[in-house]
Amino acid sequence: MEEDKNSDNKSHNDKAEKIKNTGKKVWDKSKESIKHLSENIHESLEEDTNENLYASLSYFPVLGPLIVFIFKKNQKISKYHAENAMYLQGFFFLIWFSVWLLENIPLISHLLSAILFIPHITNAILYVNTAGYLTFSFMGVYYSSKGQKWSVPFLYDFCDKKFKKNKKSKNN
Repeated sequence: MEEDKNSDNKSHNDKAEKIKNTGKKVWDKSKESIKHLSENIHESLEEDTNENLYASLSYFPVLGPLIVFIFKKNQKISKYHAENAMYLQGFFFLIWFSVWLLENIPLISHLLSAILFIPHITNAILYVNTAGYLTFSFMGVYYSSKGQKWSVPFLYDFCDKKFKKNKKSKNN
C-alpha cells in the first residue's frame, strides 16, 4: 500500500515536473516570439515600408495631415496626399462654417428664415458638403493606398499655386 502511495507521489511529481518544463518552454518561446515581433515592427518603421499606409492616414480628419507632416514629411507620396487632404478639409470646413454663420448670426438668420425656403437650402448645402467630403476622402484613401497620386479636381492645383505663390512672396 505504501509502495502504491510512493509510486503515485512519484508519478504525480513527474507529471508536475513535465507541466512545469512545458510551461517554461512555452514561456521561453513566447518571449522569443514577442522579441522577434517587436524587432520586425521596429525594422518596418525604420524602413518606411508603410508609405501608402501613411498616405491613406492623411485623410483622417484634422489629425491625419498633421501626423503625416510631423512624422513622414520626407516621403513624397505621403506629403502629397497630406497636402491634398489638408486642402480638402479646409475647403469643406469653409463651406460648413459659412453656412453655420448664416444660420447662427441672429440678424442674418432672422432675415433668412423669413424667406421660407432658405433653411431648406442651407440644410441641403450641408448634406451635399458632407457627402462630397466623404466621397473625396474615400477616393483619396483608395488612390493613396495604391500609391498613386490623386487630387480633388481643381482644388489641389488652385490651393498649391496660391500657397506656393504666398510663400515665394514672403521669402523675397
